Amino acid sequence: MKILQVIAPGPMAGAEKSVLASTQGIHALGYDISLLAVRETRNPQCSEQFLAEARRCGLQTLSLHASGRIDPWLFLRMRSLLACMKYDVVHTHGYKSLTYLMPLKDHTRCLAATFHGATSHSTSSRLFEYIERALFERVDRLFVVSQGALSDLRSRGLRTNRVAVVPNMLTRSFLTSCRERKPSADSKLKLLFLGRLSTEKGLDVLLAALQMLPDLDYQLEVVGDGPLRTSISEQVDQAGLKNRIVFRGFQPDVIPYLLKADALIMPSRTEGLPMSLIEATTAGLPVIASRVGGIPEVITHNRNGLLVEPDRPDQLAKAIEKLHQNRLQYSHICIEQAQDMQNRFCSDQCCGQITAEYTKILTEKSAAGSSGRLEK
Repeated sequence: MKILQVIAPGPMAGAEKSVLASTQGIHALGYDISLLAVRETRNPQCSEQFLAEARRCGLQTLSLHASGRIDPWLFLRMRSLLACMKYDVVHTHGYKSLTYLMPLKDHTRCLAATFHGATSHSTSSRLFEYIERALFERVDRLFVVSQGALSDLRSRGLRTNRVAVVPNMLTRSFLTSCRERKPSADSKLKLLFLGRLSTEKGLDVLLAALQMLPDLDYQLEVVGDGPLRTSISEQVDQAGLKNRIVFRGFQPDVIPYLLKADALIMPSRTEGLPMSLIEATTAGLPVIASRVGGIPEVITHNRNGLLVEPDRPDQLAKAIEKLHQNRLQYSHICIEQAQDMQNRFCSDQCCGQITAEYTKILTEKSAAGSSGRLEK
């Protein structure tokens, strides 16, 4: 089986990390797999970083240049590549790669796509996500990262039943690095926000919640960057929280922040199955998060974390207070559960599911082709 995974990478976030982990895991299972990155003129540094990390992992990489959001010439270059390489499975990630590959579906034996979640943070992104959902109806297999993400797609009109639920995943090397975490004895509560600074991640909700806790001794580290960086900084200044919040920007290695935090805070408005959630739980870190997407499939309320409704800073503030009062209890539970989480989200386990689906699709298509020839 010859496999090609395709992505137009952005900053190294959940989808990018999961694609690298899955490609590495499938390669480790003995499959012939390559990774194609669409290099956009608007953000070439993202592709360079992604490809550099892929090569560091020992993966076979390819790249094609795109002059804009949609480049007609790229269709021709894609068609030439597929005609030459004759892949059995082409697996796309994100609406950009799926848009380029859908017209070329006949050049592959199997076209698969993964839905990592919707952002809906702008009019243009909502439009492209609508187009993506329409294209999902035509792929041979749609992978979704959680039951919550699938429910979201169904509520938005998805009709296809050619769906498999396979979570985002982590590599063995990441999981090995997270086995050192111990509960903190420091009286100061160390909170961590890990994610893109954009509307759907809800950092503004967290800041509103912290304003309700003037007497709490805490420090919040914000690891990530994004379009709301300036407005979030202004909100911090206006709220008088500047001395309690540290902006770390984008960090390629998040393990040091996970190991020293007391809790990850995820006030998201929408999610699929966030990579930061998986990273935190596999590191044994308690999580306070919104009850959206696939988050409740990982966090059991009042056990390995606390769940609140989205856009409810009052509930979030109460949850932070509760965790502060019982943080050693939550921390010990999460550390005990870390091994189970590592087994659940390890690329070895998840990639076995993915390749089983590839085999199933190719068998179905082969049977359909044989049936057609017999009928003739």
